[in-house]
Formats: sequence, structure tokens, C-alpha cells
Amino acid sequence: MKYAKESQMYPDIAKWLQSYLTQRYVGWQIHTQVCATQRLNKVIQAIGIQSRLPQEYQTWDVQADIVGVVSSSTEVALVLVECKNKPITLGHLSQMIGYCKVVKPIIGLMLSPAGVSPPLCKLIQVFGRTDILVYDSPARRAKRKIVLARWDAEAKSLDAASVIPAGEL
Repeated sequence: MKYAKESQMYPDIAKWLQSYLTQRYVGWQIHTQVCATQRLNKVIQAIGIQSRLPQEYQTWDVQADIVGVVSSSTEVALVLVECKNKPITLGHLSQMIGYCKVVKPIIGLMLSPAGVSPPLCKLIQVFGRTDILVYDSPARRAKRKIVLARWDAEAKSLDAASVIPAGEL
């Protein structure tokens, strides 16, 4: 199954993300939402989690395709997902890095049925430039990196063997 438009991917990926986050964050409340046509700051207000985020959320004038919200009674964290229906390029990655540097999600994920473009793949894997994936370096924690992967339209899941950097999810 090939997606003629990027927006056709959103429901499948949102459903997968809901399941993935539910398994990974057992006991937490999980909410996923397609928000490609809305600004993240407005989505946050609509969901009603603004009081548990830094006030700077009001400036998050970005449009991620899908947002995941992982919350407990005291904490809330975001997951941003960008979808592409063609190979993920350095330009696409640059946009996502910008979003993630501002929002600082716990996961920043880019998915495409076409995978990662050969030049970007070569830059990261052959030349070892995984530094271009880093968007946050929290104190005493592992650096947070954008995760790139091929979306398997048939399985309606990401292809675990395609994840860059390997083992990040």
C-alpha cells in the first residue's frame, strides 16, 4: 500500500504511536493526535495540558504532523512525529531539528515509507555524523536524538531494522 498523500499516513501512524507509547510508558496516560494543520501551542491548549508545561509552550508555533502526550498526575512529556511520503532528506531533518530544539520532546521521530534518502543515510552511517540528529542534551541523561525510520505501510508499523540511529526506539 503506497500513500498518494502524506496525510493518508497520519491515521495509521497515530494508531501505531498510541500502541507504542502505551507499551513503553505503562501506567501513564497516553494521548495521540494528528495535528498537521494546527499549531502545537493551540493543540496543547485544546488538550488542556498547558498548566503542566513551561509557559514558553505559548511560543511553540510549530506544526508537527502527530503529537503524543505522555502524562501522569505530576508530569507531562511530548512526542513529535513528522511523516514524509518520499525519502527523508537533510532538509526534512533540519525542520524537525528546529521543532525539537524548541519543544524538547522525549521522542522526535521521522517516518517515511521510502526510508531515508541515500545522501542523508551516507552522512549519518558512512561518515558517522550522528551529531546532526541531536536536539537536546539534558543534564545527567543521554542525549536526545531524532529517530529516522522507514514506515512499513503493509504492516502499519515502523521497520525496526531501518531505525537510525540503530536501537534508539
